[in-house]
Amino acid sequence: MMVSEASTQSVVHVGFWSAVATAIFCILFTIAAALTEAGALPAPWDAVSPLAPSLALAPAFLVMLVCVNAIVPSERKIWSQLGVAFAEVYVPLCSTAYIVEMFVVEPRVMHGAASQVALLTLTRGDTILNAVDGLGYIFMCLATLFAAPAFVGDRLQQWIRWLFLANGILAVPIFLTYFVNRSFIYAAMPWSVTISGSAILLAIFFRRSGWSESKEVTDRSGHRSPDSKVSIK
Repeated sequence: MMVSEASTQSVVHVGFWSAVATAIFCILFTIAAALTEAGALPAPWDAVSPLAPSLALAPAFLVMLVCVNAIVPSERKIWSQLGVAFAEVYVPLCSTAYIVEMFVVEPRVMHGAASQVALLTLTRGDTILNAVDGLGYIFMCLATLFAAPAFVGDRLQQWIRWLFLANGILAVPIFLTYFVNRSFIYAAMPWSVTISGSAILLAIFFRRSGWSESKEVTDRSGHRSPDSKVSIK
């Protein structure tokens, strides 16, 4: 696939930083969730602290997959495009759940009107927002499952592929956690490793892509031109 160097550099820069952001927000969520489970955070921070990085994670993850779709060869774009499609479902579902929880549910809970929003809170397993949130994460898993075949080649891409596949398989325990029994959450816990790990590797992937394309243009022409054409393999 022939693309201009300037266009490729934009993709790798946005891809790199969105992957870094995805990893950071996932790690922050994991830390906040652990502190909440340990009872170390007072209200309303016990609810807000895990939700804030989760809200930021959604668009970062989507942008990351859009950049993956932009850089993979055309013969593998069907998989990356499917990943983007499923991610586009995940983002509004989970973002809606977190916005409602933080700005509708929690203020009423803090004012002693928890009964008014009992069917909306994410803190219970039998509520509307809990189902919406669970469905969102299932689509996130499907996004990585379908995007996984877009990565072939060197060891780095193989690791990304396998982490994406592993995260996709977690759709099963996540479904069971949200819609059957919360005890299945222990089987879904590797999600924080598969998402943050794959995002870190994708950041390396984008950075290496930028380096290799810049070196290819420099070696071929002896100088860098903004209109040079490079090939993503």
